[in-house]
Amino acid sequence: MGASSGQEKYFHQMNFFWNFVNLGIGIPGLIGTYKEKPSDFESVYKYQNRLESVYLFNTGLDVGYMATGWALNNYGKTRQGEISERFKGYGNSLVMQGAYLFVHDIFQFFLYRTNKKRLDIVWKGVIIRPTGTGVQFNFQ
Repeated sequence: MGASSGQEKYFHQMNFFWNFVNLGIGIPGLIGTYKEKPSDFESVYKYQNRLESVYLFNTGLDVGYMATGWALNNYGKTRQGEISERFKGYGNSLVMQGAYLFVHDIFQFFLYRTNKKRLDIVWKGVIIRPTGTGVQFNFQ
């Protein structure tokens, strides 16, 4: 960032700021992953569904980031001087970051979706029957 100027300087500046946001989101997420350890099949299934929903929601946010970046870039083209360079640099950074996050989130969504299909196969093979003294579980 310090070795560049104009639009490039602002591109790097926004990437620098964006990574503080990533750090602020990533650290609590990582800590939460280690704290939350589903212990039974039902908890795993619910956790799986929640993560799938989060990645799908984030994919929509990523489209919003890219659209905002595109709008900032276009707005910068209508201005002159330093403000033009700032809007174009920030806009390009948002498009790039949003595109990366979109690819990451959509990949994770489909990865979790595939895992859910595997869990569905296991869950459909479970038979629970009451007995005189308790409950019997059969796995097919």
